[in-house]
Amino acid sequence: IAAAVNMKASVKALAAAAVLLRPTYGATQLIRTTWGVPEFDDPDDWEQWMVEQKADGYSGFEAPTWVPCGVSTFSNFGLDHSCNETRAQMFRQALSTSGLEFFAQVHTAGYPISSGSVEDHVTSLRSLIRTAKLLGASFANIHGGCDFWDLDQKAKFMAASAEVEAEEGLECAHETHRMRALAFPRDTHVLLSDKSLSFKLTADLSHWVVALERVFDFPADKAWWPQLLDLVA
Repeated sequence: IAAAVNMKASVKALAAAAVLLRPTYGATQLIRTTWGVPEFDDPDDWEQWMVEQKADGYSGFEAPTWVPCGVSTFSNFGLDHSCNETRAQMFRQALSTSGLEFFAQVHTAGYPISSGSVEDHVTSLRSLIRTAKLLGASFANIHGGCDFWDLDQKAKFMAASAEVEAEEGLECAHETHRMRALAFPRDTHVLLSDKSLSFKLTADLSHWVVALERVFDFPADKAWWPQLLDLVA
């Protein structure tokens, strides 16, 4: 679940305000975002930054795979991207020294999204999961698929994603992110209700609020919103 947390009264702390709360085995892990964190952009700063985050109580952090790999943001890298081995080694060393977990943010078919083919997104997912493993990831948060797909295409992608997760051995979750397969509450409701599918969510419901322009407190929302929240939970 994504949340905004005002942790300290300082500009630096405000940059750290967005976190992921990951319930696991009866405990909660605090996972730091790296969006808007300039210290994370320089490999020479990684180790010190990670050690500081560990000291502040974080269990891990999330970052797009392209950042540690040295690929330019929004580079339209297509289905996969290269990864500079020197940077990958520095990244793994910093992880080892700090004791933090790396939650890899995986964007299938890149950003901007380069393909509308389900098969391309599955191919991209497998390749980027392998890159995440190269970087030492313990978890992958997937921005996957396309919002314009029909339900059959979305179900096909979710089923194939579960196969990739099992075969590659890296735990995954799919974010309810704009532009992606779970961009809309209704489709997500249908997919979560499909007993043939099994997948985990990164429930950033703020994307639904922004895309549908309400917090689902309309009288008409009472007929479906509570049931969807039960499925999400």
